[in-house]
Amino acid sequence: MNQSQTAKFDFKHLAALIKKAPGPAPWFYPEGNAVPSEVGTLRWHAGDNGIELLDVEGAALLLLGDGTYAMPLSDRQIVAWHEIGRIGDAPGVDVFLFDFRKLNPLPRPQLTAAKIGFVGEPTATIRVSGSLQSGLNRFDFPDAFRSLPEILILGDNAWIRESVSIRNTARRAIYCLRPRQAVIEVLPQDWYNYEEYDRGYQWITKVARDPVSGRIVGAGMRLKSFVIDASGGKIDTIFD
Repeated sequence: MNQSQTAKFDFKHLAALIKKAPGPAPWFYPEGNAVPSEVGTLRWHAGDNGIELLDVEGAALLLLGDGTYAMPLSDRQIVAWHEIGRIGDAPGVDVFLFDFRKLNPLPRPQLTAAKIGFVGEPTATIRVSGSLQSGLNRFDFPDAFRSLPEILILGDNAWIRESVSIRNTARRAIYCLRPRQAVIEVLPQDWYNYEEYDRGYQWITKVARDPVSGRIVGAGMRLKSFVIDASGGKIDTIFD
């Protein structure tokens, strides 16, 4: 990879974006890491049944099971999501929007291995279907979602074809939720799906949009950090 291909990117800036991007529980929620909110400074805690978001008195307001993502949007709102299916099922992702002020402490016996544990009503929920086709899809977001910024979500997609030459083809895509435009853009990750990776050992964990270049950047378990090209589905640049 020559200098002209990589000079357009500020890798320090991109690394900071990736570090800030949400990743799957339990790996990316440092013990004690602060989450400012209108109800006080909340903190992540590695509990017996998952990652807990503790209030100022140490009670769990939110429980994240393995593979679940959560991203604070402001000092009032947090969004959390988890996949509901894999190949062989109907793939999809359930997305929950919460108001910190409306989350009640979880009774300890209820802290089970749920994907997302909470007491109270989410502000709104949506299900992103894995049957959405590549490209732009119109989507009717609830009113509570419509002021939110773009949210990037990883998930399987039923339309990604299997490869006869690649053992254990993956079906990973990035779902770009854009509530303000009432669309979801689906970007199949061909670079990962059709290359020989050890799927149980190497997988994509984080993606984020670079506001400078408009490109999607990301990282993975036992994968180097990467920049996606303008097509949204192939690697432009790999960096440490």
